[in-house]
Amino acid sequence: MADGLDPRDLLQRHIPLLRYDSQEPYFADAASEWTDNPANQLRRADGTVIAAARPAGDQRRLSLSFLGPVRYPNGDTVAHGDRIADSSHDYVAQAHALHAQAHYANRVYGHWATGNDGRLWIAYWFFYFYNDYNLIGPLIKAGLHEGDWEMIQLRLGANGQDPDLAVYAQHRHAEQRPWNQVERVGEQPVVYPARGSHACYFSRGVHWTGDWFDNADGQRPGPGLDLQIVSDTAPADSWTTWPGMWGGTQPPPDDLNPLDDSSPRGPGEHAQYRQPDALLQTAIAHQASLTPPPHTAAPPPAPGITAVAAGKDLHINFDTRVANPAGLVVTVGDLPQSNPPEIHRVPVDGDSGTIVIPGAAADQASVHVSTATADGGASPATTTELS
Repeated sequence: MADGLDPRDLLQRHIPLLRYDSQEPYFADAASEWTDNPANQLRRADGTVIAAARPAGDQRRLSLSFLGPVRYPNGDTVAHGDRIADSSHDYVAQAHALHAQAHYANRVYGHWATGNDGRLWIAYWFFYFYNDYNLIGPLIKAGLHEGDWEMIQLRLGANGQDPDLAVYAQHRHAEQRPWNQVERVGEQPVVYPARGSHACYFSRGVHWTGDWFDNADGQRPGPGLDLQIVSDTAPADSWTTWPGMWGGTQPPPDDLNPLDDSSPRGPGEHAQYRQPDALLQTAIAHQASLTPPPHTAAPPPAPGITAVAAGKDLHINFDTRVANPAGLVVTVGDLPQSNPPEIHRVPVDGDSGTIVIPGAAADQASVHVSTATADGGASPATTTELS
């Protein structure tokens, strides 16, 4: 590198800053959350258990170090259909319990690779415990899967010292921007993860994906991320190239809902891990083909709300401003707090009224409410202070 700059120094310099949606209950954490979560098991495609976070009998203990590209420590051959599945399914509670432990919380994984033109790319990979499209999955049953890997990457300019281009992954596609058009704080790029699905956006707001709308209001400043650099040669990092699935979710073959997807595979199973130009080409192709949403498509409006504490109970008066509401997504928690907010999904049978959430009231707490519609729509959130 010019002037002796090391990729590790560049990765440290440009650690992203996450600006979560006001309702986001899943923060970017250590991948070891998924291997260490007490309910999780490493299974074959037929359900045979290879290892478990809490092994029974002669089962092996599951950990990041158990994962690798070819063989497991017990001698078993790694198979592409292997997956780490959660037998509990209480995702929010599990994620919050793990995030509360400092050695899991707020992690990003750094990696570098050389493009086809010989230029260096640095990449940042984020692991999220669960993917829940706009947090309406329990109300609509769509856009749900265990485990979630997201990433951004930066291309170094001709001088090898400063980025000249950023590419942010978004679902099955991506978006690119010149470095001088990327929002930054100093040398750190700002990323706006979509609510629940965590696609990486360059700006806050409502984003059309080509199939649905993502909400990313950016009101919840994420805590600073601890960088862990992963290497292609260090044995301790071989988990990055394990070919299995980071979750047990697999929609049936006849599922045509564009929101639905299988649990993801890890960083090393994505082309851009070793060939960073691949994601750039994806971004170029997507931006060339993306058309505006049809005139009949629009996200629901944010609801009108007032929130009052009655003892320990939370009373919310609401007007969804839509004709087909399925329910309300309610999160309780001040925006600057370092932990994700509490979340409640409440079905409603009318466009306005009052809901009561027992035990959800807290002193000096912000309340954030969005609407889920029966056709899979999700509104921006309305924020109010709890009286």
